[in-house]
Amino acid sequence: MCAEIPDADVDKDLHKVATKNMIHGVCSKAVIPKEQALANERTKERMAKMGTERHSARLEDARLRARRSCSVASDLLCSEQNQSRDYNRLALQYDSADDYNLSPHVLSDTMNE
Repeated sequence: MCAEIPDADVDKDLHKVATKNMIHGVCSKAVIPKEQALANERTKERMAKMGTERHSARLEDARLRARRSCSVASDLLCSEQNQSRDYNRLALQYDSADDYNLSPHVLSDTMNE
């Protein structure tokens, strides 16, 4: 809905009532009171600050997720290294001078190290 604002020079009281009860403000910046302009500036500054805070929170969240994924990856790598160390412990070195058929305890000795 749009209505014409009465001219202040013609009818000062009607102009005052019309501008006082406006919900969204006037279209022309020349008619906006200084207090309202200052309030708009403060709102813009507050919104910019909130946007900056949200942006920094998203960055911090991304850093934490990256750190967590690196931690998970390093835990997985350590786990794989521990498993390969266990497999290496079970590996036997073949010595042609030994007769493994006569010694049933070779594997159990290697596992108990």
